[in-house]
Order: sequence, then C-alpha cells, then structure tokens
Amino acid sequence: MNLRFSILANYVSQFYVMLVSMALVPVYLHEMGPEVYGLVGFFSLLFSLFYLLDMGLTPTISRETARFHGGALSAQAFRQLFRAMSLAFAVVAFLGGGVIWLSSDWIVGRWFRLDAIPHGVAQFAIELMAMSVSLRWMGGLYRGVLSGGERMFWLPTFNALMATLRFVGVLVAMWLWGYTATVFFAYQLVVAWVEFVILAAKTFSLLPASSVIGWSFSPLRPLLQFGMITALSSALGMAVMQVDKFLLSGLLPLADYGYFSLAVLVATSVMVVSTPISTVLMPRMARLHAQGRVSEMLSVYRLSTRLTSAIAGGGSLTLAFCAHPLLTMWTGDAQWAHLYWPILSLYALGYGLWALSLFPYYLQYARGQMRWYLLGNLMFLLIQVPAIIYAVPQWGAVSAGWVWLILTALYLVLWGGVVHHRLSTLSHTVWLFRDVFSVNWPVLVGMMFVGLLDLHPQSRYETMAYVVLVGGGLMTANVAWLAWLERETWRTWLKPTGKTT
Repeated sequence: MNLRFSILANYVSQFYVMLVSMALVPVYLHEMGPEVYGLVGFFSLLFSLFYLLDMGLTPTISRETARFHGGALSAQAFRQLFRAMSLAFAVVAFLGGGVIWLSSDWIVGRWFRLDAIPHGVAQFAIELMAMSVSLRWMGGLYRGVLSGGERMFWLPTFNALMATLRFVGVLVAMWLWGYTATVFFAYQLVVAWVEFVILAAKTFSLLPASSVIGWSFSPLRPLLQFGMITALSSALGMAVMQVDKFLLSGLLPLADYGYFSLAVLVATSVMVVSTPISTVLMPRMARLHAQGRVSEMLSVYRLSTRLTSAIAGGGSLTLAFCAHPLLTMWTGDAQWAHLYWPILSLYALGYGLWALSLFPYYLQYARGQMRWYLLGNLMFLLIQVPAIIYAVPQWGAVSAGWVWLILTALYLVLWGGVVHHRLSTLSHTVWLFRDVFSVNWPVLVGMMFVGLLDLHPQSRYETMAYVVLVGGGLMTANVAWLAWLERETWRTWLKPTGKTT
C-alpha cells in the first residue's frame, strides 16, 4: 500500500479515537464522579503496564511479518514462528492477568486511597480489568501481524470501530444499568472479547498456506537475542512513560489522581498524533533494511522525522501554549483548569520531545540492534524514579511534569546522538537542527505574536473560539510550512516499495 495513503488512514483513525475518547471524558467525570474516574485512569495505566510482560513479542512478530513480505522469510518458517508466538502470548496473558486478579485485594486495600467506593466494588472492578487487559493484550499478536503486513486501511478502520464501542457504547450501557464502576468495566470486558475474536479471525484469514507447522517454541530460538533485548527495551520504555503515573496513583488520593489523569490524558494526544507515522514507518524501515536499501531507509527516516516534528512537536508547543483555556473549555471548570494546566503544559512538551526521541529506536528496530535503546531507557528510569519519589511529596504532582520534561529533553539531545553515531552515518547535529527544530519556527513565532496581543477570553464560548482559532492556526501554519519545504520530496520518498494490499 502507498505510504502516503497508509499514514493518512492511520491519522484519520487516530484522530477519531482521540477526539471520541477526550470529548466524552467530562461526561464520565460528571456522571461517575472523580473517584470512580480514578479507577478508569488506573485501568488505562494497568493496560499500559501490562505491556511490561510483552517480552518483545509484539515488535518481533511485526518485524518478522515485514521480513516475510520482504522475502527474507519463507511461508513455512513464518507460520511456525506465528504459532510459537501464539503459545507465548497465551502464556503471558494467563500469567499477567492472573497476577492482577490475585493482587486485586492488595491493590484496593494497600495501594489505593479510597473514600466513597466500597472495597468489594473496587476489588471486583480490578478483577474485570484483569480479564479485559489480558484479552486486549492478546490482540497485540494479531495487530502485530496486520501492522507488519502493512494492512494499513483495515486496521485503523477497525480501531475506530472499537473506539466507538468502548467510549460511546459504554454511555448507553451505563444509561441503561447505572453509572457505576461495575457496569463500566463489565461492558469493557465484553468489548475486549469482541475485539479479540475479530482480530483473530482477520489474521488467520491472511496467513500463508503451509504444510506441517507443529506446536513448539523452537522457532523463537533464532530470535531469542533480538527478542530478549527488545523485551527488556520495550519494558523499560513502557516503564519510563508510565512509572510516574503508577507512583502518583499511590501518592495521591484516588479522586485527585482522577483529575491528574484527565490533564495527562490531554497531553498524551501528542503521542496519538505521532503513532500513525511510527506504525507505518517501523515495518517499512525493516523491509528496506532487509532488502539492503539503506540509503532509502535513511531518507524515509529523515522525512518521517520532519513530519513528526511538524505535527507532534508543533502540537506539543501549541497544546502547552493553550493549556489553560483548553482545560477551561473542555471541563467548564475554570478553578480546576487553573490548578492543573501546568501539568498539561509540562507533560505535553515532554511527550513532544519523547515522540521525537523514539526515532533512534526506530533505527535500531530496523537494524535489529536494540541494546542502545535498552541502555538509554535504563539510565532514564534510574534517574526518573528517585526524582519523582523525592519531588512529588514536597512540590506536588506538577513536579512530576518537570521531571518528565527535563529528562526527555536530555534523552533526545544527548542519547539520540550516541545512537546515531553508533548505528548510522547520519549527523545527529544535522538531524536535530534540520529535521527536528527548524520545522517548528512558525509555531514559535505565532506564540510570540499571540502573547503580545495579551488576549484573555472570558466566557466559555470565547475560550472555545480562542482555542480553535489560535491552536488551529498555529498547527495549520506549521504543517503548511513543512508541506512547502517538502513539496519536491513527497513524491520521491513517500512512494510504494512493493505491492502490498
């Protein structure tokens, strides 16, 4: 499939999922209350932390699927690998879900700081979460195959449909049976099961025909080194992004944690807008590297960096600049917005830097050399955890945002240079200034101009107009500038490398 169409399809899906999920959050908060929404925030955190059990399986199956379609792997070998992966996914899902289930009483009694929710209700909600995250994570196997095979129209369409069921359908269920934690998480379990069945059916319909496959973990052995390093790297990468939320879920009262989760949820939209590019880029780079087309791989890498910088980087700057009016418009609560807009601003900037700092990881993924990503994440985590534990009790949740922003900036500027020096001929300085920073000057100039105007919207409608016009204008200018700069290169580098449906 054409790379331009793949990125566009993923962007449409991701934006839809982001808008649906965020638009309905104030409704959830109003109808369920902040403490129950704190459980919803913990559910999202739990789903992310569950990927610590991934052991590198999802990126491995995606990469090997891309290599199979690139001709580097036979149909027989791929089917054997897929079955071995299926066994591994099933074992991890059972063990991970079981641990969460068995720990539900301890989580509610020892970790949460509950006020209004009964212990038994919260424990049952954790047990429902355990089953839901196990099923949804099992779907990662099939998503990896579909992503590696560049099924980039069916997958985003399906993701949009599932998001509609999860976020919109649950309101119908709660309207019928009550706005309670039990109804919410029971409904999410049903949707997770439907999602799992459809993904499995689609994947099996696309697998190549083969004769003897067998049930064995032996096909994983040749990938053991890559898989284990990827596993540790992925686990540490996920820990880097989620450990602050996990620590704060115990340091803050559950109701306060719910409000904190709202601010961070808006900030994560920066990662949402960068995900479609990485979803398409990683298998494409792996295929180009397998085919020995290294110079073309690096050209796609640099162009994708500029695109991500214009959208995710520019988006993070815009979001940070409009944080206060955006939260006021979104929630209708000016007092709450005044308290939490610094958290949104700091996390938005940090996520923008993190989205760009992942590019050296994509390079390592394509080359199958993950140890530098592993080492970088380990150093990041060793600084991040004690910094949060020390800072949050003294200065509150906003200090976690400062820790996140400072560390992501250092990671991008310093550690990205180490990776580029070790694994490519690309100059890190050139990459930073030409592909990362120079793309975003329209947003910076626009922010200075709007700041000089000293606008202060009063009503909610004025605030909405401010956010739409100012935020939309800044992002439009940034993307238009990139489109102008790259007007001669889009057709050259964003073209199909092979026939993929």
